[in-house]
Amino acid sequence: MTATDVLTGQLDLLTLLELQTLPTAPLHFTVGHYRPDELDAAYEYRAKSDGRMGVSNWSRQWNGNQTGRNVTAGSAHRTFTYGADLRCNEHWRNPDCQCMGDLLYRVYCHDCDWWGGIHENENQAVEDMLNHCWPGWQYRPVVTSAVKPNGGYKFNVPEDYPKEWQYPGAPVRTARTAMSGRHVPGRGPWGGYDVGVMEAGE
Repeated sequence: MTATDVLTGQLDLLTLLELQTLPTAPLHFTVGHYRPDELDAAYEYRAKSDGRMGVSNWSRQWNGNQTGRNVTAGSAHRTFTYGADLRCNEHWRNPDCQCMGDLLYRVYCHDCDWWGGIHENENQAVEDMLNHCWPGWQYRPVVTSAVKPNGGYKFNVPEDYPKEWQYPGAPVRTARTAMSGRHVPGRGPWGGYDVGVMEAGE
């Protein structure tokens, strides 16, 4: 390889770097109003240089990898749940770590172009969204459910369950036991959130 070839290769690389377009969303934690696709692009951009573990541990960026999306066809409110880890990198190996920071969550409604508040609990973030998108959800009857032999869930919805709450994307409230109270996106009988309600005494 000649000196000219090396120089040409360097110039080509510099040209590519100059032409590379940075994501719209910042490569760090933000409270700004960015769409999920913008946050995803920023997360993927940084993951290319830092790796998956690096971007999760150091960037503090919002990402939907550990949460979920509720995008049932026909739903009036397609939602995206995002998390950000603001804890230091000692939290998982040092139980006495006293650093500031926590896992944070927020939910975006695509159809309203609306972000909910930032919460330290995923269920709270989901309920914030439900209050905005599905007012009155907390007054719906609680139903029971069971795991089907071939996978999935069977919901025991009574005949008098409100018809106006039986359409694509609508949430359902299900009775749960301890340690199983997470609000699960897309698992409800109408493709909406399966909202966990702790049974009395739990």
